[in-house]
Amino acid sequence: MRPLIDQILSAAHVQPKVAYEVEEDHTMAGFVRYNMGVALMPYLPLLNPERVQIKHLADQPLQHQIYLVVRRSGFITPAVHRFQEFIRSYCWQHYTNQERSI
Repeated sequence: MRPLIDQILSAAHVQPKVAYEVEEDHTMAGFVRYNMGVALMPYLPLLNPERVQIKHLADQPLQHQIYLVVRRSGFITPAVHRFQEFIRSYCWQHYTNQERSI
């Protein structure tokens, strides 16, 4: 995510003072909750909007790609096949058609 965030900030001509960089998104949300700054991060459906304010970045042309990685050869169980179809369908319905980011 860091390269994408750097592109967004660069396009907006913003040079932030970075205090923390963490691997876990919920950790960063905790920092924000306890008044340790603001964060640019992917949308997390489990964030409690009563504890942090969530704002969508409008007018930013960059997108973050997400991939489903599966084995190229060999047997794929019916459960794996159903999961692949679920992921494709869910992302198409909730993100692609809604112009929302994951």
